[in-house]
Amino acid sequence: MLLITDEVVTGFGRTGEWFAMDHYDVVPDIMTLAKGIASSYIPFGAVAVSAELNAPFEAGETHFVHGFTNGGHPLGCAAGCELIEIIRDENLLENCRKQSEVLFSYKEKLLAHPTVKDVRGWGLMMVLELIKDKETLEFFDESLQAEKLYSAITLKHGLVMYGSLYGPRRQAAFKRGIPSWLSPPLTITSDEMHDMVGRLDSALTEWESIVL
Repeated sequence: MLLITDEVVTGFGRTGEWFAMDHYDVVPDIMTLAKGIASSYIPFGAVAVSAELNAPFEAGETHFVHGFTNGGHPLGCAAGCELIEIIRDENLLENCRKQSEVLFSYKEKLLAHPTVKDVRGWGLMMVLELIKDKETLEFFDESLQAEKLYSAITLKHGLVMYGSLYGPRRQAAFKRGIPSWLSPPLTITSDEMHDMVGRLDSALTEWESIVL
């Protein structure tokens, strides 16, 4: 049985280690990679395999033919190589762990908001779950267009939020709230972190005054 891990979001330092699996000392057989692999300066993704899986191909196996039109794109590979050097040379994993402590020190303050049901994540990846009623898990009425309004208000406060993909007409699934992602750059400073969460706190207060 092969272990395949999805590190598209969590790879390349987002959790404070090179990969999320590093927290568990687990080496997968196959790993999917994208997003942070080139810091989104160029669309790029990859699939990595273990030495054991690669052994037959390294020995000359040719019966498995597979590829993509833009496979092995030199510009993507160059961006990926440079990204790895920057993370290593500028100690960004260490900064991620340091700033994660600052970010999650605000967990209780954020949970004190009447719409914040949950705050979860690790490293520099935090998700707030926003909901109308924490006890009944009641979602916002469709007519409010709560997520669209949330995006507009956070933008007014200088924050571009990662969309939850619900959209103004989509119903909540399994009584879930609106997942609101915080994924600041690995280069963020403590002062910038305090400023970012302060802006979010103010935006939430303004949004709640309308939707509740």
